[in-house]
Amino acid sequence: MRHKSVFLAMFATLIISYPSFSGQNKSKQNYEPVTFMIDRQHSSIKFSIPYLKIMKISGRADDYFGTIIYDKADITRSSIEIVIRAASLNTAMAVMTSDLHSSFWLDVDQFPSMTFKSTRIEKHSDRYVAIGPFKMHGVTKEIEVPFSIVEDHADATKPQRLIVAMGPVTVNRTEYGIAKVSSRLGQELEIEALLLLKPERPQSREMKQKYQAIAMKESDLVKFIGIYQAPGRVRHIELLDGRLTFQYRDMGIIRPMVPIGKNEFLILYSRVGEVMRVAFEMDDDKVIRLINKEAPIEKITTPEDRWRELQWVLNYEAFTARILTKGIDSAVMLYHDFKEESSTIFSSFDENAMNNLGYKFLGEEKLKEAIEVFKLNVEEYPESSNVYDSLGEAYMKNGDKELAIKNYKKTLELNPDNNNALEMLKKLSES
Repeated sequence: MRHKSVFLAMFATLIISYPSFSGQNKSKQNYEPVTFMIDRQHSSIKFSIPYLKIMKISGRADDYFGTIIYDKADITRSSIEIVIRAASLNTAMAVMTSDLHSSFWLDVDQFPSMTFKSTRIEKHSDRYVAIGPFKMHGVTKEIEVPFSIVEDHADATKPQRLIVAMGPVTVNRTEYGIAKVSSRLGQELEIEALLLLKPERPQSREMKQKYQAIAMKESDLVKFIGIYQAPGRVRHIELLDGRLTFQYRDMGIIRPMVPIGKNEFLILYSRVGEVMRVAFEMDDDKVIRLINKEAPIEKITTPEDRWRELQWVLNYEAFTARILTKGIDSAVMLYHDFKEESSTIFSSFDENAMNNLGYKFLGEEKLKEAIEVFKLNVEEYPESSNVYDSLGEAYMKNGDKELAIKNYKKTLELNPDNNNALEMLKKLSES
């Protein structure tokens, strides 16, 4: 995380500044428990596992949500809940991340979430310990998670936010049914978190009181699952731990959806502590669109198994993993299929990122992959001279002289000052 050092410094400063960290609340006042929600943009959840006994493979969770019901008067009466989207675990290495998501590891299609919910909190020396069930890979076991909690005050009685350092906690992956992996990997999975949480706002509490939550079976929630699009943005709705969630995958944000009617929900906005009321417009039992205060969000009419597969092309990293695991032909076919279904789905693809990916393959002598990636970049950015220059270079290296000349000429048509294209055309004419 970019601001990790600043965050840790702030945490240390607050420990010194606020005596309440010690857990000795000397005030005689009575405090009502307050719900705090994780601010995903300023938090981190990390994991690591030993590799070859002398090093560790590390990664992070990109998408998660959670709450702490905080009892200032007695922290042991508080509770903690965290839900992680398993498919968001990321090692920053595409092939390894893909392996982590596969059936050999987390099997994220079968088990889409990892959860922890405390059943009790105990005070141990200078830290607290949250005790409760941890669910991973479909297996649930009780664990103990040490944590420290610090209040950042607006005034003496109203914490403006909480900063919570959890772990590290170690679990044995084999006890959770993850045993088919390489013997080079150790069994101990270490997890830790540094979380910033903000309180619910009064209007949020009022909204939740006005619209009481109702219980809904998973079977009644499945029909809402899918990909939804509005101009310039794409959102996912997915079941995690039996709850419907509204996901901004491009921003790493997951918002729980609380059912308040047959087709009505409240979306909990964790970062600002607010709530929005939404409703699904239905045709018989089929979802047509999601209605909110901004604009209708159309549902992409794609079967559940299909949209799960199509997530391979929803962002650059996933698309790269698809190429490396399934081959360039499979990735390109999926790209074109989904582009027909949603013309806005690729808005997050970056020209420079795709260009760098093409050159990565070019440097590895994977000429077919490089050419196909550069061709996709030409499709996305037909007015950019640079994408034709890159494609021309790949064709030249592949021995396709005519196609190389064609693309270098297109480069000069768009940018007559491109000296590299001039030099390459001169070199090609002399060969």
